[in-house]
Amino acid sequence: MSDIFQEVDNELRRDRLSTFWDQNATILISACVAVILVVALSVGYQSYQQSQNEAASVRYNEIVSQLVDLTPEERLERLASFAEAESGGYQVLAQFRLAAERLAQNDAAGAALAYETIAANGQLPAAIRDFANVQAASVLLETVAPADIESRLQKILTSDHGLRGHAREILSLSYILADDPLQARDILLVHSVDPELTPPMRLRAKILLDEATLKLKSAPKMSTPGDAMSGMDTAPMDAVPK
Repeated sequence: MSDIFQEVDNELRRDRLSTFWDQNATILISACVAVILVVALSVGYQSYQQSQNEAASVRYNEIVSQLVDLTPEERLERLASFAEAESGGYQVLAQFRLAAERLAQNDAAGAALAYETIAANGQLPAAIRDFANVQAASVLLETVAPADIESRLQKILTSDHGLRGHAREILSLSYILADDPLQARDILLVHSVDPELTPPMRLRAKILLDEATLKLKSAPKMSTPGDAMSGMDTAPMDAVPK
C-alpha cells in the first residue's frame, strides 16, 4: 500500500517539475546565457585593454628612444603628436614628458600649458591632476604674481593635501622673488613647524626662511615724519634775525 502512495508522490513531483520547467525554461536559459556573455565580454575586454596597453607601451618606448637623435623642435612635435593620438596612461606620460621638454627649452609658458592640460583632464585621478597643477605653478614662479600662484594652489593650501608642503614652498618662493619677504616669512613660519614635513622639506624650509629673514634685515627702513624732522638742519638761535 505504501508503495502505491510513494509512486503517486513521485508522479506528482515529476508533474510539478515538468510544469515549472515548461513555465520558466526560457527565463532560466536566458539568464545562464546572459551570465556566460557577461563573463566572456569582461574577459575579452580585459584582454583587449591589456593588448592595447602593451601596444601603447611599445609605441611610447620607441618614441622615447628616438628623442635623443631629434632636434628640439622635432622632439616637441613627436611628443605632441603621440599625446594627441593616444589615450590613457601613456598619453599622460607623453604630456608630462612634453612639459619637461618645453621647460628644458626655456619655454616656461608652454610647459605650464602642458601641465594645465593634464590638470584639466577630469578623467584622471585627483592626485595626478593636483600634481600637474603644482608643477604648472612652479614653472610660472618668475612670470606671474604671487596672488596668481596662490589662486592656483588654493585647494591644496587649505586642506590636508599630501602636496601642501610643496605648495607652501612654491608660494613662499614666489613672494621672495617678488620682493615681499614678510609674506614669505609668515608662510614659512607656519610651514616649518608642520609635523608631517620630511627631512629634505624641513631643510628647504630653513633655507627659504633664512633667505626671507635676510631680505627683511637688508630692506631699507621706512622713514617717518618724525625722523625727517630730526634730520633737518636747525639754525642756531643767535642766527635768527631779531
